Amino acid sequence: MTKLRQMLLIIMTLTLLVSSFTSVSLAAPRTLRIGFGTSEEHPVFRALTEFKRIVEEESNGSLRVQLFPNSILGSDRELLEQITAGALDMYQGSTAVLSSYVPEFMVLDFPFLWPSSEIQDIVLDGEFGTWLADLAMERNVGFKVLNYWDAGFRQLTSNRPVHSPSDLVGQKIRLMENPLHMATFSALGSTVVTVPFGELYGALQQRVADGQENPIPIIHAMRYNEVQKYLNLTGHLNTPLCLAISSKTWEALSQDEQALIVSASERARDLQRIDNRASEADLIADLQSKGMTVVELTPEQLAEFQEKVQPVYDRFVDEVGRDVFNRLMSSIEDARN
Repeated sequence: MTKLRQMLLIIMTLTLLVSSFTSVSLAAPRTLRIGFGTSEEHPVFRALTEFKRIVEEESNGSLRVQLFPNSILGSDRELLEQITAGALDMYQGSTAVLSSYVPEFMVLDFPFLWPSSEIQDIVLDGEFGTWLADLAMERNVGFKVLNYWDAGFRQLTSNRPVHSPSDLVGQKIRLMENPLHMATFSALGSTVVTVPFGELYGALQQRVADGQENPIPIIHAMRYNEVQKYLNLTGHLNTPLCLAISSKTWEALSQDEQALIVSASERARDLQRIDNRASEADLIADLQSKGMTVVELTPEQLAEFQEKVQPVYDRFVDEVGRDVFNRLMSSIEDARN
């Protein structure tokens, strides 16, 4: 009887240990890793820091968030590849790279498309943006677009002033690898240079590229004023940012966790949009104080740029899908009214 009791005690102890181990394992927090290209000085970092705070506090510690800025984990394209493979949990960056998986996203990249950032918000937060995001899940491409963030209108920096398209002829301009972006500057007479974002400062410093284009917060945060003389306010593109999550990560979350991620992402998005836009005038003034010359274009000069890039529309509308393009233009028109 003693031996039997000893055996039962051993079995019960082992069962308790296994049960305790399982409970600890189940209670261990899940860490969500977010990769993105911007620095700690950018409004995106501040918004993602708020996203991290909300998720960790409101999940009572069952979810943790780890931020990887400055393209530490790779370029936007590489980050997107990682979330589709499930090697990374979340991506924050340009929607431009999404078109490799969902071609319809390319419609957001046409030059001089958006009348204002506010109209862009209405369109992307509404039926059109939801429809576009849903395509990724419907096609099982490996990620879910949670929402859209503000990039700001892209401006051109250079080492000589740009007043007209003729000033760009022969200039090597660094662009992200996006067909519409590259076609836009080719139409303006530039030589397109593609350099990973994390290597751009060095490329400008070494004159691998004569100029580059990015929104004001990025130009300021990455200190391009140190290697570029002119800030030309062309406002030629406004490709939005997005926050996306790996399908594998999303499906592993409970419904409550999914709801929290969506809610936190919306609050972070709203903060980022406000921060991004409120800071722009101050950032331009700071760039001026640090030696950059700001070139403001007249409506007539901007019209010259718009006319020069018309062939981009002629070439890409059918490639994107005329029905998709018309759907977007209809949404923009509705947002104006």
